[in-house]
Amino acid sequence: MLYNTKQITKEDAIRTMSVASTSGPLFILGTVGAGMIKNRQIGVIILISHILGSCINGLIYKGKYKSSSTICSIQTNTVTISDIISSACSTMLVIGGYISMCMVAINALSDIGLLKLAMTTMEHIGVSPLATQGIVMGIIEVTCGCNIIGTLQSPRLITALCTSLISFGGLCIHMQCMTFAKDFDMKYGQFLIQKITHCIIATVISVVMGMIIFT
Repeated sequence: MLYNTKQITKEDAIRTMSVASTSGPLFILGTVGAGMIKNRQIGVIILISHILGSCINGLIYKGKYKSSSTICSIQTNTVTISDIISSACSTMLVIGGYISMCMVAINALSDIGLLKLAMTTMEHIGVSPLATQGIVMGIIEVTCGCNIIGTLQSPRLITALCTSLISFGGLCIHMQCMTFAKDFDMKYGQFLIQKITHCIIATVISVVMGMIIFT
C-alpha cells in the first residue's frame, strides 16, 4: 500500500519485508500455544522470540539496500467499501489457494513415500521420526508442522522447533508474501535470506529462554 501510493521507495519496501513478515499473536498464542501444544508458557516464549528476532532482523537489513529511486508526490485515491471488500476477498482466495496447494504437496510426499524415507533416514542419526515429520511438513506449511511437533515430549525442543518454523514461515507463507512483493519487484532470493536470518535469530533466542525457564 505505501509503495503503491508512492510514500516509500522500492528499497524501503524490500527492507520493510525483513521486519513485517511475521505471524500474529493470536496464531502463536492461541492456535499454536494453547491449541496445538496446550502450553501457554511455550506460546509466550515463541511469541517473544519471534518478535524480538524480527526486530533484530530489521536492524540487520536497515542499511543493506541502497535507495536508487525517489519518492514521488503522494497520490490520494478515493477508496470505497466495495474496493475494500473486493481486495479482502481476492486476498483470501490467494491465501486459501496456496494453503490448499501445499496440503496437496504434503499428501503427495506422504503417498509416494518420501516423507517416510526422510523419517527413517533421520532416525538413523538419532532424530525423532515425529520431529522429522514436523520439520518437513512445517517447511511446506507451518500449521501442519507445528501440530506434529506439539506432540513431542521435550518443552525445549518444541519451543525451538516451533519458533524456527514460524519464523521461517514455510513455503506456503513465502508464496503468499511474494504474490504481494511482486508489486515492487522483490526477488525471492532476497526474501529467502531475510527469512533464514530471522529464523536463526529467533531460534537462538528461544533456545536461551528455554534453557532458563525449562530447567
